[in-house]
Amino acid sequence: MPETNSSSTNRLTEEDIQKLLTTPSPENKIALVNKISNRYNTDDFTSLQKDRAEKIFRSLIGDAQIEVRKAIANNLVHSRDIPADVILSLARDIEDVACPIIEFSQVIKEDDLIQIILESQSTSHVNAAASRSDISEKVSSAVIDSNIDEAVSSLLDNNSADISTANYERIIDNFADNEMVIDSLATRSAITEKIVNKMVESISDTMKSRLEDRYQTNIEDIHKIFKRSNESATIRLLGQQTIDENLLTLVDNLDAKGQLIDAIKTENSFLNQLLEQLNNDGMYPIIPTLAVGNLPLLCIIFSKITHLPYVNVVKLLSDKRGNEAIYMKAQLPKKLFACVSLVIEVIYKMYLKGEASNTNPIRDNIGLFAQRIREQAHGQHINQLQNFLDIVEYNMEAQSGGW
Repeated sequence: MPETNSSSTNRLTEEDIQKLLTTPSPENKIALVNKISNRYNTDDFTSLQKDRAEKIFRSLIGDAQIEVRKAIANNLVHSRDIPADVILSLARDIEDVACPIIEFSQVIKEDDLIQIILESQSTSHVNAAASRSDISEKVSSAVIDSNIDEAVSSLLDNNSADISTANYERIIDNFADNEMVIDSLATRSAITEKIVNKMVESISDTMKSRLEDRYQTNIEDIHKIFKRSNESATIRLLGQQTIDENLLTLVDNLDAKGQLIDAIKTENSFLNQLLEQLNNDGMYPIIPTLAVGNLPLLCIIFSKITHLPYVNVVKLLSDKRGNEAIYMKAQLPKKLFACVSLVIEVIYKMYLKGEASNTNPIRDNIGLFAQRIREQAHGQHINQLQNFLDIVEYNMEAQSGGW
């Protein structure tokens, strides 16, 4: 029977252990970790086999090869049965190993998490802790105590985090001159009028103006547009527009015919007329454009924002360093860069693999787009990625109902 053969293939044997001891290559170790963790996670071991598996996990946690330790972390991150000492050892490893464990493992308890935050000298470790679901007030306080701006910003972006009034006030006192943190505070749906007023009184006029320009409303009212669901709040971020189907079709057709660059350069072309409808005082909707996965349109939008030639943008976005350079030139929020960069990389890969083109656009298969994003992000902490996927799911609903 197939099931029996599969079980036999995955069974932990003395041969496996001896192979690990006599031929301890990283490849053999990773193969063994993958083999035994699959059955460990499905509770398909006897008590003896489970003890053997945990013994191997413990022995490999101290392995010099990072890839081996990453394999253990990635395989055990969602396990609820793994002993706490194994998980906590992984949580104190380097960021590539530790961050998925810190952010997602349910084995880590509140006191352990606070201790990890207090001990850590790594921004990434504390940032991962700040991004966990259902963070308690004590954990929030520990994140604020770290005084790491990126982690405090992530905490504020985390709608499930319990943050007391006193801790909001501490954030304002400690980070009034930090635009990344104040941006996250201003857009947090849960803050009270008292906190809004304190924030407004504490930050500089220059920062107020920049935030008001970014969100096109008074500083006192920014948080109000984020009081709706995560989906609605994120759709408002950097532009509320949905991308018109006529514009998408036109861009694909012009690109297929080799006429796109000429249309961009022609001041009163139909393309530029449609693009102008997206223009909100010089700010074009980057996030909604990303969410439909249209590479040519994305390059056009970045070209409009940065005033760089379209062909230059195409080259810059295809390279990670160029990607960051053009993002910074566009003066977009730093806290969104990792998310935007990852999605751009996915879009390029889908076009290169033939999974997307002007004849097979991503918008015709939004589900595959979301899947590729999740695959690319596996094991990483990407700030705001889930909120971006909310927009993609919004587009999936629109697609199923007809664009």
